[in-house]
Amino acid sequence: LLPNEFTSGLMLMNKRETPGMLYIVNHEGTLRWYHTIDGLGFKVSNYTKDKTILSILGKNDEPTSYGSEILEVNLLGDTILYLKKGQGDLKYSIHHEILKNKNQLITIYVDQRVMDLSSIGGSKSDTIMGDGIVILDTLGHEKWKWSVFDVVDPLKDPGILKNKKDWMHANSLNFTPDSNFIISFYNNGQIWKVNRESGKVEWKLGKGGTFSMPAESNFTEVHAAHYTNNGSLLFFDNGVEKLQSEVFSLKLDEKNQTASIDFHFKLPKEVYNERMGSAYMVG
Repeated sequence: LLPNEFTSGLMLMNKRETPGMLYIVNHEGTLRWYHTIDGLGFKVSNYTKDKTILSILGKNDEPTSYGSEILEVNLLGDTILYLKKGQGDLKYSIHHEILKNKNQLITIYVDQRVMDLSSIGGSKSDTIMGDGIVILDTLGHEKWKWSVFDVVDPLKDPGILKNKKDWMHANSLNFTPDSNFIISFYNNGQIWKVNRESGKVEWKLGKGGTFSMPAESNFTEVHAAHYTNNGSLLFFDNGVEKLQSEVFSLKLDEKNQTASIDFHFKLPKEVYNERMGSAYMVG
């Protein structure tokens, strides 16, 4: 049942706890390559077009997909790039996604703001942990930055007091076919398209979003939102409200703000996954 691309290809995985480990296995699970480091875990990793592996590194006491260092190695184990929090313009924790586009690094960062929430029952100096997108060059110089605080007022979110320590929880970042950004959020059950130049949110897909969607395409939490080669938006729905995880592939009509189902399936209930998960096409 496996497609040829799967049996002839390899899979990259990473171990997030220390000692950190990158490892590549074949379709039978046989180890073909690995790279280890002491004192840090590989929180996120991906194989780049340059045939290197780009990763976010973090300590055990940092949350599961969060870290403070960026490492790129080739398959010989040579270090191609290394940046650490506090170096250059990398002044914050980063998480969930690290992408490479030519000589640029794109990641999600933690945007921490102190705000007066006393009008809604909080304190005069409450800390809100939000998310943003940052583009750095390979020396750690900031080239572009965007934050959810730029486009949403926390005071207008009825759940802000409950979620202030992890307000939106962005958990995937990728490119749209027209080279803008697509970013997913776990806590509000939405996927946004963000203009790469202006920072404007062009649309929101999901609960309370701008798109009209078929009832059977309703999703609640999202991971791994990305476009496939056929132009569909593919993502993993944790399905917390239904206690069943699902996979959706949607065709989006951006002009008319409508969505239709390309394909959709429910995972067996015994593999329901509340907080993690992903889905990708092979072939």
